[in-house]
Amino acid sequence: MDSKTLQFIIDHAEDDPAKLALRASLFPEININFAVRQIAARQRAKNKIPTFYANPEILYPSQLAIEQSSSEITARHKASLVSGKRIVDLTGGFGVDFYFMAKKIEESWYVERQTELCEIASYNFPLLGLQNYSVINADSQEYIDTMPCVDVVIVDPHRRSKTGRKLVFLSDCEPDLTTLVPVLFKKSKMVLAKLSPMLDIHKAVNDLPSTVQ
Repeated sequence: MDSKTLQFIIDHAEDDPAKLALRASLFPEININFAVRQIAARQRAKNKIPTFYANPEILYPSQLAIEQSSSEITARHKASLVSGKRIVDLTGGFGVDFYFMAKKIEESWYVERQTELCEIASYNFPLLGLQNYSVINADSQEYIDTMPCVDVVIVDPHRRSKTGRKLVFLSDCEPDLTTLVPVLFKKSKMVLAKLSPMLDIHKAVNDLPSTVQ
């Protein structure tokens, strides 16, 4: 992000993004579509992810990725649950969970299949002072074959169908935890999964192999 665009985003931080977009012709030197997206995302992040918001240079992804990302308060809680020296996040996304967990771990791997999210993570993490991490652009299920043995694996399955319908059964989500979790426990001591609040816990337990219950 160039200095002019950054200053524009800072100067218009509280403006209505939709109204700014309509005035694009007034700012010919600015990529207004990019700037408006960043302003709208920063406004959503202000209360949701204050640590990210505090750094004006942080880049934000699509609206959907922001909506699906964890809030800072929940990410900090999840970070309090993990321990050890090595951690892998197989569904890195915007990287909020990964950032707060990786801060307390000696070595960490962020894995994400969307190239844009990997590029944003690679740009943001140094700005946030994160160290001893790797950003890997790969499909999680393919990456597992070469994944190192770690203390904790984080996975946040995609919980919407191609038509946008919410999915609640483990076997319907991507990746399918009913087949993935047993494999992960061969390489990790702990698997931390983010699941739907509508999840039928009893069915989920029954769907998982007895070896991981």
